[in-house]
Amino acid sequence: NGASALAAGLGPSAVSSLSIFNNDIGPTGAEAIAKVAAADSSSLMSLTLHACALPMSALRGHIRTTSLDLRNQGLTQLDAVVIGELIARNSWLLHLDLSDNRLSMGADAIVRGLKSNATLKRLNLAHNNLTKASKVALKQVAADRHRRNVLDVVLE
Repeated sequence: NGASALAAGLGPSAVSSLSIFNNDIGPTGAEAIAKVAAADSSSLMSLTLHACALPMSALRGHIRTTSLDLRNQGLTQLDAVVIGELIARNSWLLHLDLSDNRLSMGADAIVRGLKSNATLKRLNLAHNNLTKASKVALKQVAADRHRRNVLDVVLE
């Protein structure tokens, strides 16, 4: 697919901003781009998949951002795939607000990222039309983390 080829071409490049707005790259394409964007060698500072440019340095943990507010930014499932990949490696972010977006089916990618993240303390996913299965998975991750490190997940 085209997004996978684009991701392969990005590698360690000098590209600092990428907008693929209005291109149907699908979750597989978003995942391919997310893996490249999450690499320590990535110079990508801004990535726009839909309506909002994702702050890549903050999500990647390259800048010491402890709180990130991305509420009501029109984020979609594709953004969730990128966010999930990046928060898995972020050791600075404590609070992430993703409320009032359209993440719905992308919550699974965020769950995968949370399983590897030990520092996030609060995640707000309210008003994202999450499936019942996603809510259960998020609650399970929070419960598992509660034994080691508290994670407050807001779903409603």
